[in-house]
Amino acid sequence: MLKPEIDALARLTMRDPSGIFVTVRGDPGAEQRLYLLVGTHGQEIAGPIALKQLLEGEWRWPNVSMIAVWQDPRGYEEEGYGFLSAEGDESCWPPLWGYRMNQERFWVYIDENSAWGNTAVIPPRHQAMRDLMHQLQPTFCLTLHETVRSEVKQDLFWAGAGILLIEALPMSTAEHVAALDPVGDPFTNPIAWAGRLLFEWIRPMLGISRWRHTAKVLQSNPYYCLTTRIAQRFAETGRVLAGKRWMQYMEYLGDLVLGLGRVGHALDWTISDWKTATDYAIVHYGCPGVTTETFQVAAEGLRGIDFRVAQQLKYVEAVLSVLNEGE
Repeated sequence: MLKPEIDALARLTMRDPSGIFVTVRGDPGAEQRLYLLVGTHGQEIAGPIALKQLLEGEWRWPNVSMIAVWQDPRGYEEEGYGFLSAEGDESCWPPLWGYRMNQERFWVYIDENSAWGNTAVIPPRHQAMRDLMHQLQPTFCLTLHETVRSEVKQDLFWAGAGILLIEALPMSTAEHVAALDPVGDPFTNPIAWAGRLLFEWIRPMLGISRWRHTAKVLQSNPYYCLTTRIAQRFAETGRVLAGKRWMQYMEYLGDLVLGLGRVGHALDWTISDWKTATDYAIVHYGCPGVTTETFQVAAEGLRGIDFRVAQQLKYVEAVLSVLNEGE
């Protein structure tokens, strides 16, 4: 089923000498500019199929230009991650994310999602993707991912979650600190600090979400307002954002939760050498970005591919629609 999808997408895009596939849509002089990245991990096939469906349709967003990049066609063809021998010359870059034993040899696999940091060695296709981003000067960066058939231990927990939006928002350090820790130094305000500890203890019992405080802190941040409008537009299509159960889990892990189905990348990602494409976009172009993460439908696994494709496609269309409307 999947191989014809590969051929169809290849016909709708242009192969770059570096090995990536690229397509451009919309007026290059448009005020809003979307950088869309799919196929970062080879087995995450919903994003490339969603891109194919988007490109087959009519371009309905005159105020938006888009560069879409299909990053890893080879991994897509093989339905797996790229692997490197531990003895290989490039075995230390992009960042390693563990190892496996394969036929009595150690292999390391590349997490190309975190390969946008500053480094002396930049493989050609990553340089090509950076050059395309520089050419576009994006106002929004979007990457499409999914969690299926991976080593993540919480796969069964996430079954049926729908879609999770991981948002990289330009924000001040003060905004970030206030969103995570509204009280501050306990020695400066011990009474408020003790009250906050008590509230954090009873909050889960009362079903009160911490993200309501985060929303209050960020309500004047224009990028947060933008991604909120996009999430609302997506929800209006009837698609599924990760709900309360999953967001309580993210809060328990200490993540910056922005609302149902929404978490934020911390500021330290933007200064780290391990950057995702959205972190890179913030640092170099000051624009917000979202990484989508979709999950299987209940126990269906890969049989839920149509559901995940629809999730990805509807979110891309929500981004384009809100960007097209402007302020």
